Amino acid sequence: MNRYLKSISSLPMLLGLALLLSHCSDDSEESIGAFVSNDTTASVTFTDTTGVAEIPAGAVPEADGEVQIIVTRLDGVPQPLPSGFQTAGRALRFEPEGQQFDEDVTLRLGYDPSIAASDLKVMRLDNASDTSWEEVMGASFDQGLAEVTVRSFSIYVVVSPSTSAGNADLSILLEVEDTIVDGVAAGDGDEDIADGWSVSFDRYLAAIGDVQLSGIPDASAQASDTQVFVVDLTQVSQAGLPLWSIDELASGDWNIEYRTPGASGNDVQAHSSVETADFTEMQDDDLTYLIEGSMSQSNGESCPPAGLIPNGIEVASNGNQNADGDDCYDNATISFRLGVPAATTFGPCEAEEDAEPGFNMPASGSQSVALTIHGDHIFFNGFPEGDEGGITRLAQWLADCDLNLDGEVTQAELEQIAPADLAELDDRYQFGGATITLNTMWDYVIAQLRTQGHFQGEGECTPN
Repeated sequence: MNRYLKSISSLPMLLGLALLLSHCSDDSEESIGAFVSNDTTASVTFTDTTGVAEIPAGAVPEADGEVQIIVTRLDGVPQPLPSGFQTAGRALRFEPEGQQFDEDVTLRLGYDPSIAASDLKVMRLDNASDTSWEEVMGASFDQGLAEVTVRSFSIYVVVSPSTSAGNADLSILLEVEDTIVDGVAAGDGDEDIADGWSVSFDRYLAAIGDVQLSGIPDASAQASDTQVFVVDLTQVSQAGLPLWSIDELASGDWNIEYRTPGASGNDVQAHSSVETADFTEMQDDDLTYLIEGSMSQSNGESCPPAGLIPNGIEVASNGNQNADGDDCYDNATISFRLGVPAATTFGPCEAEEDAEPGFNMPASGSQSVALTIHGDHIFFNGFPEGDEGGITRLAQWLADCDLNLDGEVTQAELEQIAPADLAELDDRYQFGGATITLNTMWDYVIAQLRTQGHFQGEGECTPN
Protein backbone atom coordinates (compact mmCIF):
# COMPACT_ATOMS: atom_id res chain seq x y z
CA MET A 1 0.00 0.00 0.00
CA ASN A 2 1.24 3.53 -0.81
CA ARG A 3 1.94 5.79 2.22
CA TYR A 4 1.70 9.60 2.33
CA LEU A 5 3.05 11.94 4.99
CA LYS A 6 1.77 15.48 5.29
CA SER A 7 4.69 17.64 6.41
CA ILE A 8 3.05 21.09 6.44
CA SER A 9 -0.46 22.52 6.54
CA SER A 10 -2.19 24.01 3.52
CA LEU A 11 -2.70 27.74 3.92
CA PRO A 12 -5.53 29.52 2.12
CA MET A 13 -3.23 32.34 1.03
CA LEU A 14 -0.64 29.96 -0.41
CA LEU A 15 -0.73 30.11 -4.19
CA GLY A 16 1.95 27.53 -4.88
CA LEU A 17 1.46 24.54 -2.64
CA ALA A 18 4.78 23.43 -1.21
CA LEU A 19 3.76 19.95 -0.20
CA LEU A 20 4.94 17.30 -2.65
CA LEU A 21 5.26 13.71 -1.48
CA SER A 22 6.82 10.74 -3.22
CA HIS A 23 6.72 6.98 -2.65
CA CYS A 24 7.74 3.86 -4.56
CA SER A 25 5.93 0.61 -3.76
CA ASP A 26 7.29 -2.89 -4.10
CA ASP A 27 5.36 -3.49 -7.33
CA SER A 28 7.23 -0.65 -9.10
CA GLU A 29 4.23 1.67 -9.04
CA GLU A 30 5.22 5.23 -8.10
CA SER A 31 3.04 7.82 -6.43
CA ILE A 32 3.26 11.51 -5.64
CA GLY A 33 0.77 13.66 -3.81
CA ALA A 34 -0.22 17.06 -2.51
CA PHE A 35 -3.08 18.77 -0.71
CA VAL A 36 -5.17 21.48 -2.34
CA SER A 37 -8.34 23.40 -1.55
CA ASN A 38 -10.58 25.88 -3.33
CA ASP A 39 -8.32 28.89 -2.78
CA THR A 40 -4.96 27.22 -3.44
CA THR A 41 -3.18 25.85 -6.47
CA ALA A 42 -1.10 22.72 -6.81
CA SER A 43 1.25 21.25 -9.38
CA VAL A 44 1.82 17.56 -8.71
CA THR A 45 4.75 16.50 -10.89
CA PHE A 46 7.05 13.55 -11.26
CA THR A 47 10.68 14.68 -11.50
CA ASP A 48 10.87 13.55 -15.14
CA THR A 49 7.61 15.45 -15.88
CA THR A 50 5.97 12.33 -17.36
CA GLY A 51 3.08 12.68 -14.94
CA VAL A 52 1.65 16.05 -14.04
CA ALA A 53 -1.57 17.37 -12.54
CA GLU A 54 -1.97 21.15 -12.41
CA ILE A 55 -4.92 22.29 -10.30
CA PRO A 56 -5.71 26.01 -10.43
CA ALA A 57 -7.30 28.01 -7.65
CA GLY A 58 -11.07 27.66 -7.73
CA ALA A 59 -10.98 24.17 -9.24
CA VAL A 60 -11.69 22.24 -6.05
CA PRO A 61 -15.32 22.80 -4.99
CA GLU A 62 -15.48 24.77 -1.74
CA ALA A 63 -17.70 22.12 -0.21
CA ASP A 64 -14.92 19.53 -0.61
CA GLY A 65 -12.59 21.38 1.74
CA GLU A 66 -8.97 20.23 1.53
CA VAL A 67 -8.44 17.38 -0.95
CA GLN A 68 -5.44 15.06 -1.13
CA ILE A 69 -4.31 14.77 -4.75
CA ILE A 70 -2.43 11.58 -5.61
CA VAL A 71 -0.87 10.69 -8.96
CA THR A 72 0.26 7.08 -9.38
CA ARG A 73 2.33 5.80 -12.26
CA LEU A 74 0.90 2.30 -12.91
CA ASP A 75 2.72 -0.84 -13.90
CA GLY A 76 0.56 -1.72 -16.92
CA VAL A 77 -3.13 -0.99 -17.49
CA PRO A 78 -5.96 -2.33 -15.29
CA GLN A 79 -8.10 -3.44 -18.26
CA PRO A 80 -7.23 -4.64 -21.79
CA LEU A 81 -7.04 -1.86 -24.34
CA PRO A 82 -9.40 -1.88 -27.35
CA SER A 83 -8.35 -4.13 -30.20
CA GLY A 84 -5.62 -2.57 -32.33
CA PHE A 85 -4.09 -0.36 -29.62
CA GLN A 86 -1.11 -0.57 -27.30
CA THR A 87 0.24 1.71 -24.59
CA ALA A 88 2.62 4.42 -25.75
CA GLY A 89 3.56 5.38 -22.17
CA ARG A 90 2.85 4.56 -18.54
CA ALA A 91 -0.77 4.70 -17.41
CA LEU A 92 -1.48 7.20 -14.62
CA ARG A 93 -4.13 7.05 -11.91
CA PHE A 94 -5.26 10.45 -10.68
CA GLU A 95 -6.98 10.40 -7.30
CA PRO A 96 -9.37 10.78 -5.70
CA GLU A 97 -10.96 8.83 -8.60
CA GLY A 98 -14.15 10.54 -9.63
CA GLN A 99 -13.12 13.86 -8.03
CA GLN A 100 -15.01 16.66 -9.79
CA PHE A 101 -13.59 20.12 -10.44
CA ASP A 102 -15.21 23.50 -11.07
CA GLU A 103 -12.37 24.63 -13.35
CA ASP A 104 -10.26 22.86 -15.98
CA VAL A 105 -7.40 20.81 -14.55
CA THR A 106 -4.39 20.18 -16.80
CA LEU A 107 -2.89 16.70 -16.99
CA ARG A 108 0.37 15.77 -18.72
CA LEU A 109 1.28 12.19 -19.54
CA GLY A 110 4.53 10.88 -20.93
CA TYR A 111 4.81 8.80 -24.11
CA ASP A 112 7.44 7.46 -26.49
CA PRO A 113 8.51 10.55 -28.49
CA SER A 114 9.47 8.40 -31.48
CA ILE A 115 5.75 7.82 -32.20
CA ALA A 116 4.15 10.33 -34.57
CA ALA A 117 1.61 12.59 -32.88
CA SER A 118 -0.95 11.69 -35.56
CA ASP A 119 -0.93 8.09 -34.30
CA LEU A 120 -1.55 8.96 -30.66
CA LYS A 121 -4.68 9.15 -28.52
CA VAL A 122 -5.34 9.63 -24.82
CA MET A 123 -7.82 7.14 -23.34
CA ARG A 124 -9.41 6.89 -19.91
CA LEU A 125 -11.23 4.55 -17.55
CA ASP A 126 -13.47 5.69 -14.71
CA ASN A 127 -11.63 3.30 -12.38
CA ALA A 128 -9.80 -0.03 -12.39
CA SER A 129 -13.08 -1.97 -12.62
CA ASP A 130 -14.32 -0.04 -15.65
CA THR A 131 -13.92 -2.08 -18.87
CA SER A 132 -14.92 0.57 -21.42
CA TRP A 133 -12.03 2.73 -22.56
CA GLU A 134 -13.05 6.17 -23.79
CA GLU A 135 -11.01 8.55 -25.92
CA VAL A 136 -10.27 11.92 -24.30
CA MET A 137 -10.86 14.55 -26.96
CA GLY A 138 -8.75 17.66 -27.40
CA ALA A 139 -5.40 16.11 -26.47
CA SER A 140 -2.18 17.67 -27.76
CA PHE A 141 1.12 15.84 -28.20
CA ASP A 142 4.58 17.42 -28.19
CA GLN A 143 8.04 15.92 -27.66
CA GLY A 144 6.95 13.04 -25.46
CA LEU A 145 4.27 14.81 -23.42
CA ALA A 146 0.53 14.60 -23.99
CA GLU A 147 -1.63 17.35 -22.50
CA VAL A 148 -5.36 17.27 -21.79
CA THR A 149 -7.74 19.36 -19.73
CA VAL A 150 -10.30 17.55 -17.62
CA ARG A 151 -12.98 18.21 -15.01
CA SER A 152 -12.66 14.88 -13.18
CA PHE A 153 -10.00 12.39 -12.10
CA SER A 154 -9.69 8.79 -13.26
CA ILE A 155 -7.13 6.57 -15.05
CA TYR A 156 -5.45 7.95 -18.18
CA VAL A 157 -2.98 6.54 -20.70
CA VAL A 158 -1.49 7.50 -24.08
CA VAL A 159 -2.02 4.81 -26.73
CA SER A 160 -0.91 4.16 -30.29
CA PRO A 161 -1.79 1.56 -32.94
CA SER A 162 -0.60 -1.88 -31.90
CA THR A 163 2.56 -3.14 -33.55
CA SER A 164 0.54 -6.27 -34.30
CA ALA A 165 -2.17 -4.19 -35.95
CA GLY A 166 -2.28 -4.07 -39.68
CA ASN A 167 -4.56 -3.77 -42.65
CA ALA A 168 -6.69 -6.28 -44.49
CA ASP A 169 -9.08 -6.20 -47.43
CA LEU A 170 -12.82 -6.29 -46.79
CA SER A 171 -15.30 -7.86 -49.21
CA ILE A 172 -18.98 -7.08 -48.60
CA LEU A 173 -21.48 -9.54 -50.02
CA LEU A 174 -25.17 -9.21 -50.77
CA GLU A 175 -26.92 -12.25 -49.31
CA VAL A 176 -30.61 -13.11 -49.59
CA GLU A 177 -32.89 -15.25 -47.49
CA ASP A 178 -33.97 -18.44 -49.24
CA THR A 179 -37.61 -17.29 -49.06
CA ILE A 180 -36.83 -14.92 -51.94
CA VAL A 181 -35.27 -17.56 -54.18
CA ASP A 182 -37.36 -20.59 -53.19
CA GLY A 183 -40.56 -18.89 -52.06
CA VAL A 184 -42.50 -19.41 -48.84
CA ALA A 185 -44.34 -22.71 -48.45
CA ALA A 186 -47.62 -23.39 -46.73
CA GLY A 187 -47.29 -25.56 -43.65
CA ASP A 188 -46.83 -25.88 -39.93
CA GLY A 189 -43.10 -25.11 -39.80
CA ASP A 190 -41.75 -22.07 -38.00
CA GLU A 191 -41.06 -20.27 -41.29
CA ASP A 192 -44.06 -21.58 -43.28
CA ILE A 193 -47.23 -19.64 -44.05
CA ALA A 194 -49.73 -20.92 -41.53
CA ASP A 195 -53.03 -20.23 -43.34
CA GLY A 196 -52.54 -22.46 -46.37
CA TRP A 197 -51.11 -20.07 -48.97
CA SER A 198 -47.83 -20.70 -50.80
CA VAL A 199 -45.92 -17.72 -52.21
CA SER A 200 -43.34 -17.51 -55.00
CA PHE A 201 -41.46 -14.53 -56.41
CA ASP A 202 -40.71 -14.02 -60.12
CA ARG A 203 -38.77 -10.80 -59.53
CA TYR A 204 -37.59 -9.21 -56.32
CA LEU A 205 -35.67 -6.08 -57.24
CA ALA A 206 -34.07 -4.01 -54.50
CA ALA A 207 -31.85 -0.91 -54.39
CA ILE A 208 -29.09 -1.47 -51.85
CA GLY A 209 -25.65 -0.11 -50.96
CA ASP A 210 -23.92 2.97 -49.56
CA VAL A 211 -22.04 0.93 -46.96
CA GLN A 212 -20.63 3.02 -44.11
CA LEU A 213 -18.14 1.85 -41.49
CA SER A 214 -17.07 3.51 -38.25
CA GLY A 215 -14.46 2.32 -35.79
CA ILE A 216 -15.14 0.85 -32.36
CA PRO A 217 -14.50 2.61 -30.01
CA ASP A 218 -13.02 5.38 -32.16
CA ALA A 219 -16.00 6.44 -34.27
CA SER A 220 -13.82 9.05 -35.99
CA ALA A 221 -12.25 6.21 -37.98
CA GLN A 222 -14.38 6.01 -41.12
CA ALA A 223 -14.48 3.96 -44.32
CA SER A 224 -17.13 3.44 -46.98
CA ASP A 225 -18.17 2.12 -50.36
CA THR A 226 -21.02 4.38 -51.45
CA GLN A 227 -22.06 2.51 -54.61
CA VAL A 228 -25.77 1.62 -54.78
CA PHE A 229 -26.96 -1.26 -56.97
CA VAL A 230 -30.38 -2.41 -58.12
CA VAL A 231 -30.29 -6.21 -57.98
CA ASP A 232 -32.86 -8.90 -58.70
CA LEU A 233 -32.58 -10.81 -55.44
CA THR A 234 -34.13 -13.94 -56.96
CA GLN A 235 -30.90 -14.29 -58.98
CA VAL A 236 -28.49 -14.16 -56.04
CA SER A 237 -26.85 -17.51 -55.37
CA GLN A 238 -26.52 -19.12 -51.97
CA ALA A 239 -22.85 -18.08 -51.94
CA GLY A 240 -23.82 -14.41 -52.02
CA LEU A 241 -22.93 -11.65 -54.47
CA PRO A 242 -19.74 -9.63 -53.86
CA LEU A 243 -20.69 -6.03 -54.68
CA TRP A 244 -18.64 -3.79 -52.40
CA SER A 245 -15.06 -3.75 -51.18
CA ILE A 246 -12.79 -1.68 -48.96
CA ASP A 247 -9.07 -2.31 -49.28
CA GLU A 248 -6.45 -1.81 -46.57
CA LEU A 249 -8.96 -1.50 -43.74
CA ALA A 250 -7.30 -1.25 -40.33
CA SER A 251 -7.57 -4.23 -38.04
CA GLY A 252 -9.94 -4.03 -35.10
CA ASP A 253 -13.69 -3.69 -34.51
CA TRP A 254 -15.98 -1.80 -36.90
CA ASN A 255 -19.63 -0.77 -36.92
CA ILE A 256 -21.48 -1.19 -40.21
CA GLU A 257 -24.61 0.31 -41.68
CA TYR A 258 -26.11 0.43 -45.16
CA ARG A 259 -29.08 1.83 -47.08
CA THR A 260 -31.94 0.58 -49.20
CA PRO A 261 -32.66 3.94 -50.85
CA GLY A 262 -34.90 5.10 -53.64
CA ALA A 263 -33.33 4.21 -56.99
CA SER A 264 -33.50 7.63 -58.65
CA GLY A 265 -29.98 8.79 -57.75
CA ASN A 266 -27.31 9.25 -60.39
CA ASP A 267 -24.99 6.97 -58.43
CA VAL A 268 -27.38 3.99 -58.66
CA GLN A 269 -26.21 1.22 -60.97
CA ALA A 270 -28.20 -1.64 -62.47
CA HIS A 271 -26.78 -5.08 -61.79
CA SER A 272 -26.68 -7.51 -64.72
CA SER A 273 -29.58 -9.44 -63.18
CA VAL A 274 -31.95 -6.49 -63.81
CA GLU A 275 -33.75 -5.83 -67.07
CA THR A 276 -33.45 -2.33 -68.52
CA ALA A 277 -37.20 -1.62 -68.44
CA ASP A 278 -37.46 -2.59 -64.77
CA PHE A 279 -34.45 -0.45 -63.84
CA THR A 280 -35.93 2.52 -65.70
CA GLU A 281 -39.22 2.09 -63.82
CA MET A 282 -37.43 1.99 -60.50
CA GLN A 283 -35.44 5.12 -61.31
CA ASP A 284 -38.39 7.05 -62.72
CA ASP A 285 -40.57 6.30 -59.69
CA ASP A 286 -37.74 6.39 -57.11
CA LEU A 287 -38.61 2.86 -55.97
CA THR A 288 -36.74 0.85 -53.39
CA TYR A 289 -38.36 -2.46 -54.28
CA LEU A 290 -40.10 -3.93 -57.32
CA ILE A 291 -41.66 -7.22 -56.25
CA GLU A 292 -43.54 -9.49 -58.63
CA GLY A 293 -44.96 -12.85 -57.65
CA SER A 294 -48.02 -14.91 -56.86
CA MET A 295 -49.67 -16.84 -54.06
CA SER A 296 -51.75 -19.97 -54.47
CA GLN A 297 -53.94 -22.38 -52.52
CA SER A 298 -56.10 -25.11 -54.08
CA ASN A 299 -59.17 -24.01 -52.12
CA GLY A 300 -58.08 -20.38 -51.82
CA GLU A 301 -60.60 -17.59 -51.50
CA SER A 302 -60.77 -13.84 -51.19
CA CYS A 303 -63.11 -12.18 -48.72
CA PRO A 304 -62.78 -8.45 -49.43
CA PRO A 305 -64.58 -5.86 -47.30
CA ALA A 306 -68.08 -5.75 -48.78
CA GLY A 307 -68.27 -1.97 -48.76
CA LEU A 308 -65.08 -1.63 -50.84
CA ILE A 309 -65.96 -3.98 -53.73
CA PRO A 310 -66.36 -1.81 -56.84
CA ASN A 311 -69.77 -1.52 -58.43
CA GLY A 312 -70.42 -3.81 -61.35
CA ILE A 313 -68.36 -6.75 -60.13
CA GLU A 314 -70.32 -9.86 -61.04
CA VAL A 315 -68.62 -12.76 -59.29
CA ALA A 316 -70.64 -15.36 -57.43
CA SER A 317 -69.88 -15.93 -53.77
CA ASN A 318 -68.83 -19.45 -52.78
CA GLY A 319 -71.19 -19.31 -49.81
CA ASN A 320 -68.52 -18.69 -47.17
CA GLN A 321 -68.19 -15.57 -45.02
CA ASN A 322 -65.42 -14.20 -42.81
CA ALA A 323 -65.72 -13.08 -39.18
CA ASP A 324 -67.09 -9.69 -40.25
CA GLY A 325 -69.78 -11.26 -42.44
CA ASP A 326 -68.06 -10.36 -45.73
CA ASP A 327 -68.82 -12.79 -48.56
CA CYS A 328 -65.94 -14.94 -49.85
CA TYR A 329 -65.14 -15.81 -53.45
CA ASP A 330 -63.06 -18.61 -54.96
CA ASN A 331 -59.60 -17.26 -55.82
CA ALA A 332 -56.99 -20.03 -55.99
CA THR A 333 -54.15 -17.96 -57.49
CA ILE A 334 -53.49 -14.29 -56.80
CA SER A 335 -50.66 -12.30 -58.39
CA PHE A 336 -49.04 -9.05 -57.33
CA ARG A 337 -46.58 -6.57 -58.81
CA LEU A 338 -45.68 -3.92 -56.27
CA GLY A 339 -43.29 -1.01 -56.83
CA VAL A 340 -42.57 0.25 -53.32
CA PRO A 341 -40.72 3.37 -52.11
CA ALA A 342 -39.34 2.27 -48.75
CA ALA A 343 -36.03 4.10 -48.31
CA THR A 344 -34.32 2.93 -45.11
CA THR A 345 -30.94 3.10 -43.42
CA PHE A 346 -30.07 -0.10 -41.57
CA GLY A 347 -27.61 0.08 -38.74
CA PRO A 348 -25.70 -0.12 -36.66
CA CYS A 349 -25.82 -3.87 -37.27
CA GLU A 350 -24.90 -6.73 -34.99
CA ALA A 351 -23.72 -10.22 -35.84
CA GLU A 352 -26.20 -13.05 -35.49
CA GLU A 353 -24.02 -15.41 -33.51
CA ASP A 354 -23.14 -13.17 -30.58
CA ALA A 355 -25.25 -10.01 -30.86
CA GLU A 356 -22.02 -8.01 -30.68
CA PRO A 357 -21.96 -4.82 -32.77
CA GLY A 358 -20.34 -4.91 -36.20
CA PHE A 359 -17.44 -7.15 -37.08
CA ASN A 360 -13.73 -7.59 -36.51
CA MET A 361 -11.01 -7.11 -39.12
CA PRO A 362 -7.86 -9.24 -38.93
CA ALA A 363 -4.39 -7.72 -39.03
CA SER A 364 -3.67 -9.15 -42.48
CA GLY A 365 -5.25 -11.05 -45.33
CA SER A 366 -8.95 -10.56 -45.99
CA GLN A 367 -12.37 -10.66 -44.38
CA SER A 368 -15.88 -10.93 -45.81
CA VAL A 369 -19.22 -9.91 -44.33
CA ALA A 370 -22.74 -10.05 -45.74
CA LEU A 371 -25.68 -7.66 -45.95
CA THR A 372 -28.75 -9.90 -45.79
CA ILE A 373 -32.21 -9.11 -47.16
CA HIS A 374 -35.16 -11.16 -45.93
CA GLY A 375 -38.14 -11.74 -48.20
CA ASP A 376 -41.12 -12.77 -46.11
CA HIS A 377 -41.76 -9.85 -43.79
CA ILE A 378 -44.92 -8.66 -45.58
CA PHE A 379 -46.49 -11.88 -44.29
CA PHE A 380 -45.48 -11.26 -40.66
CA ASN A 381 -48.25 -10.72 -38.14
CA GLY A 382 -46.26 -7.99 -36.39
CA PHE A 383 -43.08 -5.98 -36.21
CA PRO A 384 -40.63 -7.90 -34.01
CA GLU A 385 -37.55 -6.35 -32.47
CA GLY A 386 -34.83 -8.98 -32.42
CA ASP A 387 -35.65 -12.67 -32.69
CA GLU A 388 -38.39 -13.55 -35.21
CA GLY A 389 -39.25 -16.76 -33.33
CA GLY A 390 -42.60 -15.45 -32.06
CA ILE A 391 -43.80 -14.41 -35.50
CA THR A 392 -46.53 -16.19 -37.48
CA ARG A 393 -46.60 -15.88 -41.27
CA LEU A 394 -50.08 -15.29 -42.71
CA ALA A 395 -51.18 -14.39 -46.25
CA GLN A 396 -54.98 -14.36 -46.21
CA TRP A 397 -54.97 -10.62 -45.57
CA LEU A 398 -53.37 -10.06 -48.98
CA ALA A 399 -55.91 -12.32 -50.69
CA ASP A 400 -58.68 -10.23 -49.12
CA CYS A 401 -57.22 -7.08 -50.68
CA ASP A 402 -58.24 -8.22 -54.19
CA LEU A 403 -61.20 -5.87 -54.20
CA ASN A 404 -62.27 -6.41 -57.81
CA LEU A 405 -61.71 -10.18 -57.58
CA ASP A 406 -59.64 -10.31 -60.76
CA GLY A 407 -56.88 -12.44 -59.25
CA GLU A 408 -54.40 -9.55 -58.83
CA VAL A 409 -53.69 -7.27 -55.87
CA THR A 410 -52.51 -3.77 -56.79
CA GLN A 411 -51.15 -0.73 -55.01
CA ALA A 412 -54.40 1.12 -55.75
CA GLU A 413 -56.39 -1.56 -53.93
CA LEU A 414 -54.04 -1.62 -50.95
CA GLU A 415 -54.31 2.17 -50.65
CA GLN A 416 -58.14 1.93 -50.35
CA ILE A 417 -58.08 -0.46 -47.40
CA ALA A 418 -57.48 0.50 -43.77
CA PRO A 419 -56.20 -2.18 -41.41
CA ALA A 420 -59.50 -1.97 -39.51
CA ASP A 421 -61.37 -2.92 -42.70
CA LEU A 422 -59.90 -6.44 -42.76
CA ALA A 423 -61.45 -9.13 -40.59
CA GLU A 424 -58.20 -11.11 -40.92
CA LEU A 425 -56.28 -8.53 -38.89
CA ASP A 426 -57.60 -9.81 -35.60
CA ASP A 427 -55.88 -10.30 -32.24
CA ARG A 428 -53.21 -12.45 -33.91
CA TYR A 429 -51.69 -9.21 -35.23
CA GLN A 430 -49.62 -6.72 -33.26
CA PHE A 431 -48.75 -3.42 -34.98
CA GLY A 432 -46.53 -1.91 -32.29
CA GLY A 433 -43.03 -1.35 -33.62
CA ALA A 434 -44.06 -0.15 -37.07
CA THR A 435 -41.75 2.65 -38.21
CA ILE A 436 -44.55 4.58 -39.95
CA THR A 437 -48.23 5.22 -39.25
CA LEU A 438 -50.41 2.45 -40.70
CA ASN A 439 -53.31 4.30 -42.30
CA THR A 440 -53.69 1.83 -45.16
CA MET A 441 -52.53 -1.64 -46.10
CA TRP A 442 -50.10 0.02 -48.52
CA ASP A 443 -48.51 1.60 -45.45
CA TYR A 444 -48.36 -1.89 -43.93
CA VAL A 445 -46.41 -3.19 -46.93
CA ILE A 446 -43.97 -0.26 -46.76
CA ALA A 447 -43.50 -0.64 -43.00
CA GLN A 448 -42.73 -4.35 -43.28
CA LEU A 449 -40.25 -3.84 -46.12
CA ARG A 450 -38.46 -1.31 -43.92
CA THR A 451 -37.59 -4.12 -41.50
CA GLN A 452 -36.06 -6.59 -43.98
CA GLY A 453 -32.40 -5.49 -43.74
CA HIS A 454 -30.17 -7.79 -41.68
CA PHE A 455 -26.48 -8.60 -41.29
CA GLN A 456 -24.70 -11.93 -41.52
CA GLY A 457 -27.97 -13.83 -41.92
CA GLU A 458 -30.16 -13.10 -38.92
CA GLY A 459 -28.10 -10.34 -37.30
CA GLU A 460 -30.23 -7.34 -36.39
CA CYS A 461 -29.85 -3.89 -37.96
CA THR A 462 -31.75 -0.93 -36.51
CA PRO A 463 -34.01 0.55 -39.26
CA ASN A 464 -34.01 4.33 -39.57
